[in-house]
Amino acid sequence: MAIPKVTLKEFAEKSDLFIIEDSCHGIGSFYGGKHTGCYSDVGIFSFSTPKIITTGQGGMLVTDNEELYEKFRMIKDFGRDVDKKHQMENAFDHVEMGYNFKFTEFQAAVGIAQMKKLSQRVEHNKKMFQLYKENLASIPEIEFVDLDLKTSVPWFVDILLPNEKIRQGLVEHLKQSGIGTRKFYPPIHKLLPYQSIDGDFSNTDEISERGLWLPSSSFLLDEDILRVCDSIKSFLN
Repeated sequence: MAIPKVTLKEFAEKSDLFIIEDSCHGIGSFYGGKHTGCYSDVGIFSFSTPKIITTGQGGMLVTDNEELYEKFRMIKDFGRDVDKKHQMENAFDHVEMGYNFKFTEFQAAVGIAQMKKLSQRVEHNKKMFQLYKENLASIPEIEFVDLDLKTSVPWFVDILLPNEKIRQGLVEHLKQSGIGTRKFYPPIHKLLPYQSIDGDFSNTDEISERGLWLPSSSFLLDEDILRVCDSIKSFLN
């Protein structure tokens, strides 16, 4: 008997569950005319140091659900009743288990100031991606990860190299020129807590062994990017 297909949203509603959408890298990106992080009950954005908008660490949740919003306010502040905590007699009235996930006022001030620069940084990242792609298009060993710049913002500039040996050689070559890079994250199934998971993850293994992030700071100038490209060309040519 065929198993009926249901969407994740339908399954969540039927099971009385909420969907949390991980959009940590997606600020400034859209899908189907809607900003990422806004398709589910809750969206998560990261403001850690490498992101387009940063407060050093931390991030934010977005939701249209007022009940969840109030619950999050309590959870992030030790589980205290937010509306009563400033009343001396109720200052330590913990309604439920919570955590110390409060954003400092200093971080909030930094984040608000940076949000004013969001559109400028989004355009910079798109331009940076295009500049890399144009200048490395003639190198057959380099494959760019497909990206629709009309709707998506590059977090880092991703490239794929033929194999791990060439990638490692390029990493060392760039390092000698004072240029830092980062290899793609290792596959989750190879991390110690998940090594017992069975399955064929050959595509994940391949991408992880070939992927490299190029310098992608929001403060890079065109001449910086061209210097990186020239160094890459000198190695692969």
